[in-house]
Amino acid sequence: MKSIKGQSGVILDGEYVHALLGAAYAAGYVTVSDAVSDEEASSAESYLSSVAKSRLRRRALEMLVFYDKVYLADYHEALDIKKLKSDGLIYVNETFSGAALKHIESMAYDGKQLKEITEE
Repeated sequence: MKSIKGQSGVILDGEYVHALLGAAYAAGYVTVSDAVSDEEASSAESYLSSVAKSRLRRRALEMLVFYDKVYLADYHEALDIKKLKSDGLIYVNETFSGAALKHIESMAYDGKQLKEITEE
């Protein structure tokens, strides 16, 4: 988990992403996409079932309250997270571009490209 200098948002990465998506999956806000193969669906379900301890889940969910912009780094692409966005549980009110986006991407988990949670 990293804060974004000069911004009111937070990047969740690693176990925080797992914890947040696991809690959202348990509450019905995240599903496995119908557009993926059975193997990918099984992988996504395994990803969600191996989610961290409840204390870490609570901490990840607190980030939704503390920050008005939440980004995820390195989440499983077979997951459908549209309900999280449409129900306003995760709200991102601007799109970063240019130098700001490069700065955020450089902070992303394990050097992988940041996936803004507002992506379609």
